[in-house]
Amino acid sequence: MSELMSGGINLMIMGMSTVFIFLAILVVGTNLMSFLIKQLPAPAVPEPAAKAARPQAENAEALTEVAAVAAAARQFHKR
Repeated sequence: MSELMSGGINLMIMGMSTVFIFLAILVVGTNLMSFLIKQLPAPAVPEPAAKAARPQAENAEALTEVAAVAAAARQFHKR
C-alpha cells in the first residue's frame, strides 16, 4: 500500500474516532443533564386569584371597542 493511501486511512480513522468520541460525550452529557433536571423540585404553582366582577359599564365599553375594531377590519378588507 502506498504511503499516501496509508496516510489517508490513518486520517479517516482519526477523524471518525474524534467524531464518535464527541458524540458519545454529547449523549452522556445530555442524559446527565436530563437526570439532574428531573431531580430538581417542581416549581410552585401560584394560586389563581379570585376573579373580580367587572362592572357592566367596563364590559360594555370593551365590547364597543371590539365592535369598532371589527368594523374597521371588515371595511379595510372590503377595499
